[in-house]
Amino acid sequence: MSADLDVKDPRLQRLNALRLMIRDCVLEDGYRFPARFAEAVVLSETGREWFDHVMATVPDLSPGDAKAAVFAEFVVGRDLTFSLAETDFELARQVIGEEVRNRRIHYPWVFGRALDDAYIRFYGNTPQSYLGHSESLELLRTVPQGVFQVADVTVGPLGMLLVPEYRSLPPTTCGPAIECLDPGCVTVHHSRLMTGDTPSGDAYREIIPQVAVDMALARRVMDLYLPDDEHLRTDNRWGLPWLLTNGLSEAERRTLLVSLLGDNTDGVREFVGRHLGRELADQPATRIAETVDGPVLFQLLLTVTDGSLVLKLEEAIADGRIHVARTETRRPIRSKHENGGYFGSECQASRLGVRFVPRNVEVAPVALKHLITSLYAGDAREDLDWRLRTVPGNDAMTRLDGYLRTTPPREVIARLILDDRALLLAAFRELRYGMFRLPRTPDEESELIDRMLWKLGYPQDTPDSPDTAVRQFGAQLTGLLLTSTGPSSPVDRAEDVRSVGINLFTALERLLTSTLRFVCWALLSDPYPDERNRRFVFRRSWADRSLAETMSDPAGVPVGFDYDPAGRNSLGVLIQAFRVLATKCEQVLEREGDFVRDEARVPFFAARASSVYTFPFLHTRLVLDLSHDSRQSLLAALRNFASALETGRVVEVRNSLVHDGDDFPTAARIRDACAMVGKGLDILVEHGLLPTIYTCVGQSVDTYRRKVMLMTDGAGHTVQLGSPSELDQCELPPYERPQIILTGARLALTGEPMRMRYEEETEFTRMWDDYLARASRAGDIQDLHPE
Repeated sequence: MSADLDVKDPRLQRLNALRLMIRDCVLEDGYRFPARFAEAVVLSETGREWFDHVMATVPDLSPGDAKAAVFAEFVVGRDLTFSLAETDFELARQVIGEEVRNRRIHYPWVFGRALDDAYIRFYGNTPQSYLGHSESLELLRTVPQGVFQVADVTVGPLGMLLVPEYRSLPPTTCGPAIECLDPGCVTVHHSRLMTGDTPSGDAYREIIPQVAVDMALARRVMDLYLPDDEHLRTDNRWGLPWLLTNGLSEAERRTLLVSLLGDNTDGVREFVGRHLGRELADQPATRIAETVDGPVLFQLLLTVTDGSLVLKLEEAIADGRIHVARTETRRPIRSKHENGGYFGSECQASRLGVRFVPRNVEVAPVALKHLITSLYAGDAREDLDWRLRTVPGNDAMTRLDGYLRTTPPREVIARLILDDRALLLAAFRELRYGMFRLPRTPDEESELIDRMLWKLGYPQDTPDSPDTAVRQFGAQLTGLLLTSTGPSSPVDRAEDVRSVGINLFTALERLLTSTLRFVCWALLSDPYPDERNRRFVFRRSWADRSLAETMSDPAGVPVGFDYDPAGRNSLGVLIQAFRVLATKCEQVLEREGDFVRDEARVPFFAARASSVYTFPFLHTRLVLDLSHDSRQSLLAALRNFASALETGRVVEVRNSLVHDGDDFPTAARIRDACAMVGKGLDILVEHGLLPTIYTCVGQSVDTYRRKVMLMTDGAGHTVQLGSPSELDQCELPPYERPQIILTGARLALTGEPMRMRYEEETEFTRMWDDYLARASRAGDIQDLHPE
């Protein structure tokens, strides 16, 4: 039988989807399958034998329940339990679809945070392995009907529907995901939901222990919903539904639906008309998107192909209708048993588009080589050999290997793909999905290369250092003064100087504001709070509040210092604020005992003296957990920065340039001010006090398995970090993620610099704020301590 099983037969794929959807659901106690379901399912000879068996052994069993149990088993030995030719899938789909629409069959809404929030409201933060049936139903009734898809069959609030795209999003009874009560454990505990006590369930359990499993056939059945042609791809696309739900906000999903409805992509308006009514389908796209609720919206999104979804999503990101920040990579949050295929691929989105990449395998160089060899397959291999004729090697593949090892990926794409229109179009097809257009300008070509590299698995390029604009305007201003050499020489081209000077000091004020915000947050906040999404994370809105509170506290503030919490501060106030911040840090040092971390908030591993891992965050203010020398050096740097700008009379020069008058500064004064601005910035850079983003650009490993991770910023400054590290259990950001490294903030007892993830504020980040709730009762935590 197994050799004859055609796993590409759409009838078999759909019936397999049906059996998964009636098997992996939550039914109420005493639920009975409708009689019409029994009419739809025609059993095979083997199935009839088991039907007779359960009818004879399970009391109070109806034919519909018996058939449901036998059909859900699907195969016994080497035989299907049903007749593929005679079973009426369409009738079964209608029957089960009605049960789902009326919520007589329940599926958990596993997307977003609704189910987890409901669990915490009912049962608190203590994880449970499973919920009893009554508790499961109580929880499910507070959240929407779930949405799932197997093959081209979706199930959800609209019922059971056929869609044009095959996917693997099988139903699950895996319920809420709750954080471990150990503050240092990153494990998420899933609570299983329990179905009711039903006659069909009794019959199903009667069959299972007596069935011999044919492993060859079992693998073939698995191919029905995990087909090899997608399952074995490194760019497996099955994670896209998770990105749509757990990587976009509901407002962003509505934006996407509006775009699809506007073009009637893949006939989505006709689908609305068939299932939600012609009157609604005739409404404007925005009206339709505003009318439907979240689960219906998601089921509507699944009615179009993945290619259309990716294209429309990338268009919305490109034109700003969906805002994805410069350094942001959207990843699905809390994807419950997401199926990423053999390689565990994940769907991600950035400003460069959507991609599908393995979570734990570095695939980009291999993917680039695969793309090149696919484009130059067959007779085209001679063309590749010619293009690489100057590269050492005996044949095209040897030359290609050497070329890929020594050439920047951007240059590889430019040389081997972009200079041939046909090859470029073929590359678009190989990359499958996305907003690809032939470039017309150098900027468009550069952006296209960035997009292609991103989709292959390469990281985004490192953003410019925050001091770039100030240094550029300073150099431009100094260049304008070259013709004015004497100490009292008048300035030539005064209006040009004034214009550039205004740009310089505007950029400087922005930089000082962002630096104060960052340093205050870094030194005077808790790097390891209860809210896990805030651990080792810098976000502007959080830091703004911290800075405003710190500067508004009158303790230690000099007379006349008037900091505006709303951020409208003069250059003079901003410079003075660096001194004030140093004083505020010293005040915290004097009150060290007030900031000792509660023992219940210390990770369990840190409580063991024998642990090889270190937890240096013993206070709720980072400045207290730095080494003495590092701490003193940082506070001196803050004051030295202010002194440098005061010595250069930067405020005076700024005011003279900005305001019309007779006291226009001399060239020498302007040059001195620019020089001292540069010196001050050098002080901040040296101590890692600018909110500079670093990305990992390489690593090396020696014989003893010691790794050195090479991190670089937009200005080319490099930092080397060792791995493995004694801090590996502390939840510091992974090296491969963009992060800020406070090179001058060395942690006590370790010598390692403080690192934190840079998180730009978007609708997506706000959606998950306060999600990772923590247990607050010390007793709960104590109970979970290992023996």
